[in-house]
Amino acid sequence: DAHQGPVTTLRFSPDGKVLASGSEDHTVRLWDAATGKEILRIPEEEDHLFSVCFSPDGKVLASAGLDSLVRLRETATGKEILQIQPSLDPVQCLCFSPDGRVLASGGHDRSLGLWNAVTGAKILQIRAHRNPVRCVRFSPDGKTLATASQDHVLCLWEAATGREILTLRGHGSSVYDMAFSPDGRILASGSWDHTLRLWSAVTGKEILSLTGHQGGVNAVAFSPDGRTVASGSQDGTVLLWPLPATPPPLPAESQDPEKLWGVLAQESAPAAWRAAWELSRAKGAEDFLEARLSPAAESAPEPVRKLVADLDDASYAVREQASRDLEGLGPRITTLLQSALKETTSEEVKDRLGKILDAFAQPGLTLDPEPLRRIRALQTLERLGTPKAKALLKKLAAGAALDPLTRDAQATLARLQAGPHGD
Repeated sequence: DAHQGPVTTLRFSPDGKVLASGSEDHTVRLWDAATGKEILRIPEEEDHLFSVCFSPDGKVLASAGLDSLVRLRETATGKEILQIQPSLDPVQCLCFSPDGRVLASGGHDRSLGLWNAVTGAKILQIRAHRNPVRCVRFSPDGKTLATASQDHVLCLWEAATGREILTLRGHGSSVYDMAFSPDGRILASGSWDHTLRLWSAVTGKEILSLTGHQGGVNAVAFSPDGRTVASGSQDGTVLLWPLPATPPPLPAESQDPEKLWGVLAQESAPAAWRAAWELSRAKGAEDFLEARLSPAAESAPEPVRKLVADLDDASYAVREQASRDLEGLGPRITTLLQSALKETTSEEVKDRLGKILDAFAQPGLTLDPEPLRRIRALQTLERLGTPKAKALLKKLAAGAALDPLTRDAQATLARLQAGPHGD
């Protein structure tokens, strides 16, 4: 049966087999995309839903509307598994990170929020715009977030730090939707100024302003090959726009990779963003990065065992320092700590080990200079996409199994192999 009220939001599942729809009839419905038959009907307390989105594996559906709550449900059953309340204001847009660990939100409170998609814990919440946020999107690599607002502005944010990278100005009215190109180098935005605009996600400069609609542009999407962008409008039309063959300009080739390497560790997200792109243009960038990036090494068990033993020391100061030192070693020691947790009989040691392991499992911001530099360096390798860059990523992906560098390298390599530069 059809919805009994206006349909306010639509989203396909990642495999394209299921379509989710939200309506003012107090329901979210899942449909078989091939047959059009209803699969599941989920009652909603709110009568106006602004956004639905699937997790990357398609197993979780998030929805949000006027009541200010974000609800996460099992796609198979509709069972609610988590509620998040970013603020007391309506939530207008949602987006999962490509790895599914983080859910981004935006809404009437003008903020950008990042939330642990498993626990609902807040990772970051900042005032992003002067007016309500209408759209939030992760870049294909998950390293960048884009927000669009009724203040006519788009902003790019570094996902690792939550810091603003670029501000994109040019629209003359509210920006309602946007999309990254598959390679992440172009951002398309639709506005109520009746235009579709294409921006360089590298420099923030406008590439094209496309006119043709007689009403506001509410929806934007790229074709899988990135060669066409579609725009949907209040005027009832969908227009297809072939993109120019010439890619957007990149930063000029750098002559000083060493200087750029230093900038990658700086607090300034805009400077580091430019440096990562410039480094991808430097001669011999792959060899330069190979000399400075090494696979994460497994932690030696004896020092870890000594610190675990110190968790049961008679001195509170020693126990506290041991907790800090263990947490500082990072997720690479997870297996060792899990073994220690099974073996210990001390309740305090169990409690401390449990808290450390929980901290390792949580997605969060990266603010320390060296880990941050490695994240940005891997962005450079992905942008290079050369056989040498892939070889280095493969080497880094073979490091300590649970180390963030290893996981990031594995994900980066998988994207390159699946994309246009794939093997």
